[in-house]
Amino acid sequence: MKKIVLIILFYFFSNYAFSCVCGIETLIERFQKSEFVAKVKIVKITTIENDFDYQDAEIEILELYKGEKRQTIKILYAINSSCAFNVPENSTWLVFADTYNGKLSFGFCSGSKQIDRNFDENEYPNAQKYQNQSIQRQLSILTILKENKVTDFNENGLWLLRSKKCESDFKGFEVNDNTALYEIKVNTKLKIKKVKALKEFDNADLSKAILKCLSNNFIIGNEKIKKITKKTKIYVAYVYYKNDNKNESFMSEIDL
Repeated sequence: MKKIVLIILFYFFSNYAFSCVCGIETLIERFQKSEFVAKVKIVKITTIENDFDYQDAEIEILELYKGEKRQTIKILYAINSSCAFNVPENSTWLVFADTYNGKLSFGFCSGSKQIDRNFDENEYPNAQKYQNQSIQRQLSILTILKENKVTDFNENGLWLLRSKKCESDFKGFEVNDNTALYEIKVNTKLKIKKVKALKEFDNADLSKAILKCLSNNFIIGNEKIKKITKKTKIYVAYVYYKNDNKNESFMSEIDL
């Protein structure tokens, strides 16, 4: 009996310890659902008495991509959970924040990243390089969204289904600038009417293949609706990953 109890307790606490699992989102999905997106400096953090979930942060906005200017924000630091989230004072962050429990906050699963985080190269080889590359890709796409004054879109929750042919066509290209962003106009019958490149890869053949695929091989859909009351726009951002001598270069909507 004692052995069974110990097994049950181990199972319970093991699940609790590793229960913080974040869903995979594209940058566009994260941007769309967030109320506040900005590059900020964390000036000061104040722990709230008897509140083990939130901290108050005083911030300095370095670049605002979405939302209203503000001087404070909540940190969902959840100190007593497996989603505990540590934000150092005087650090710089790319913040994606939305309202949870009535509080505008960012936390472990928000997709926020510390821009000036330093890795031990001996313990984590290449981690610094990959971190810096990821941040630069995200900032590049966010800058294009800001320049085109894109904030709210796809209010009907539509999605794009790419054909397998398109996926194979996007492999093996060589590019130098590794981000691209496309605007897709959709009519009330969920048909694609126009595709516009807001930022293309610096490879004409690849850009042509993407435009063709987006225009002819994508299906706009939503399992609950068959038509919408007004025209809408959808945005797709791509990141390109170069040949690493083991795998072909490829393109993805996910920042890996």
